[in-house]
Amino acid sequence: VGLAGYLALIAWAAQALRKRLRQGPDSRKPLWAGASGFLAAYFVQSLFSFGVAGTLIPAFMILGTLAGEGSPSEEDPDRRSLNVALAASLGLLGLLYPVSGAIRLGADVAFARGMVQQERLDRPRDVPSASANCRGALAAMDRACGLLPWETKYRVYRGLTLEKSLPYLSADSASAGLATAEGEYRAALGLAPLN
Repeated sequence: VGLAGYLALIAWAAQALRKRLRQGPDSRKPLWAGASGFLAAYFVQSLFSFGVAGTLIPAFMILGTLAGEGSPSEEDPDRRSLNVALAASLGLLGLLYPVSGAIRLGADVAFARGMVQQERLDRPRDVPSASANCRGALAAMDRACGLLPWETKYRVYRGLTLEKSLPYLSADSASAGLATAEGEYRAALGLAPLN
């Protein structure tokens, strides 16, 4: 589905740009030629890497402008409202990307903090500090899983953190912790069964 949508977006953009370069006013042709080059570079870069804000936001702004301009040869009011809706949708997608990036960044920071706390469990100096590291690591992993519950890596490492915490928990807490760790592993397998 994602590949089909991506290819449809490329086909639509190529067709719309071609039409503007052939039929549009001469004063706008350099703008559309530059936009064509930028979008070509963006789509090629996206084949090999995830979108980065420096190219993704301008690409969606160009696509939104392209959709909002309408066809150079048609002034049908129904088509114009469809173009405005498409332009608004593409603009909204471009605005949502930084929000999703900020959420991912927050989850990655929480994960990194949890990993630091978890590594301290491998070399505890005393039980009270190990207990504090357990709580800190679990709280950080909980934050990461809460921000991105569909991220397999966070689920697996939350389970590992729970397992490493078992020696520092009471018998009842350890048994509950082990069950929770197994639940995290099952959830991770459910998210990515081929891993």
